[in-house]
Amino acid sequence: MGRERLQGAWLATRPQFVLASVVPALIGQGTAVYDGASYDPVAGTLTIIGVMAIHAGANAFNDCHDLGSDSINRDHISPFSGGSRVLQRGLLSLPQQRVLALVLLALGALCGLWLLRAAGAGLLWLGAGGMFLAWAYSAPPLRLSARGLGELTVGAAFGILVPLGSYMVMTGEAAWTAVAAGLPYALLISAVLIAAQFPDRLADERSGKRNWIVRLGPEKGRVLYLAVVVLAWTSLMAMVGLSAMPALVLIALPAGVFSLLALRSLWAGHDSAQLKAAVQNTIAAALAGGLAISLGLIIAA
Repeated sequence: MGRERLQGAWLATRPQFVLASVVPALIGQGTAVYDGASYDPVAGTLTIIGVMAIHAGANAFNDCHDLGSDSINRDHISPFSGGSRVLQRGLLSLPQQRVLALVLLALGALCGLWLLRAAGAGLLWLGAGGMFLAWAYSAPPLRLSARGLGELTVGAAFGILVPLGSYMVMTGEAAWTAVAAGLPYALLISAVLIAAQFPDRLADERSGKRNWIVRLGPEKGRVLYLAVVVLAWTSLMAMVGLSAMPALVLIALPAGVFSLLALRSLWAGHDSAQLKAAVQNTIAAALAGGLAISLGLIIAA
């Protein structure tokens, strides 16, 4: 029984997605180095641990609040949509998963409090904002993910709050450059959510979740996905053109191949294999693109 609970606790964090919160932290740290800051490995590592803990806690809470829709979801693509399935498989009880989520969020908060010494009081507001979004994304009464605001919520958290907070840990101040560097990633990670909504559409609709794929349907939803992905890559080039980022961040552009592969699968996506490929390639585009942006900033420094 103990081994089952450990397995359940691990799966409830959705480890396949937690790396998505490491990338924007690296973008913020890379921006700080580009702007002339000295890299503090202890503070940098603690920042990454903190954002991973908050992200994992939010994932665990999301399963609790989406129990109804996930339980009726027969079209989910494991492990990329339909939740972690931990509660459905009985690996954890609902109270146990709630405790797990609270522990992870508390760990993230403790990391943030320790980092206040380096970042200043401004980090407290960013951390509070991150905690609020982690709760409001799936918890009633706001339940932003069910109101067509989930993509905006995740984009803001991953593309603005995390890069800016990571930057502040290294420099002690906020800067527009951290937001500029995080914008393409914000859009790419929003595209991940959109892609994952395609296989979950019928279950989401039956449970009253009004995300954009439920609202628009598959055909118009594909157009939305295309628009977000195109905007992501063009925003990267625009930031270079506006001198908000160095030209070396354009080494991220080859990761756009994953976006093209995802688009091809999504446009032909009438079975689970094609939809799974679309989600996988969308995740690859976000992770590879974000890491390349961070690397480009560090090299440019």
